[in-house]
This record gives sequence, structure tokens and C-alpha cells, in this order.
Amino acid sequence: LLHESGERERALQQEVSSVAELAESWQNESQRLEVRVEQGIDAWAELHRQHQDCYRLLEAERRKVQSLEEKEAEHWSEVQCLTPQEVPDHYLSAAVPGSVV
Repeated sequence: LLHESGERERALQQEVSSVAELAESWQNESQRLEVRVEQGIDAWAELHRQHQDCYRLLEAERRKVQSLEEKEAEHWSEVQCLTPQEVPDHYLSAAVPGSVV
């Protein structure tokens, strides 16, 4: 009877040890996954920030182009109102490719 009791105790200790090892393994895996999740969140936040930066730069460039287009339209409307004698020579040569004034 004592011999059976000792075997059961060893078996229970081995089972407890196996469960403890498994719990430690799960805890380590959980910590590893938490780190990966945090890294993923950080990477997403960085990509989101970069996307916003690019969007801001794109919007700034779009506003510059729009402003230049408006200035060009205003400029050409002023030039179109000039009489042929009032038009500077460099406009005439630019208007006709290859011409020399």
C-alpha cells in the first residue's frame, strides 16, 4: 500500500510539473504575442502618420498648382486684352514655336 501511495505521489508530482511547464510555456507565448501585437500597433501608427504626411504634402502641391493655374489664366487674360503693338516680343516668339522676333 505504501508502495502504491509513493507511485501515485510521483505521478501526481510529474503531472503538476507538466502542467506548470505548460502554463509557463503559454505565459511565454502570450508575452511574445503581446510584444508582436504592440509592434504591429506601432507599425500601423507609423504608417498612418506617414500617410497623413503624404496627404498633407499632396494637398499643398495641389494648392500650389491651382494657384499657378489661376495666375496663368489671369496673366493670359491680361495679355489677350493687349493690342498687337503692346505685346512684348518675347510673348510673340513663345506663341509661335521656332519663330524669331
